[in-house]
Amino acid sequence: MTSVNTQGRGYRYVGPADLKALIQPGGEGRGMRSSADFNEWASKRAIEELAEPFTFVVDAAGGLAAGAAPE
Repeated sequence: MTSVNTQGRGYRYVGPADLKALIQPGGEGRGMRSSADFNEWASKRAIEELAEPFTFVVDAAGGLAAGAAPE
């Protein structure tokens, strides 16, 4: 089981196992602080990838990160 411990609180992964299996070392994602950050990130994605759903994570500080993808 994958878990995250943030400020004394632990959270376990609750998503699909097949998605968890796609996580690679160094796949920490990219922080999104503005729509410009999203636009810059999206501009590097292939058309086929943009047709797929995106995964976003909100960290303990309330920051948004897009799921990691090969650059």
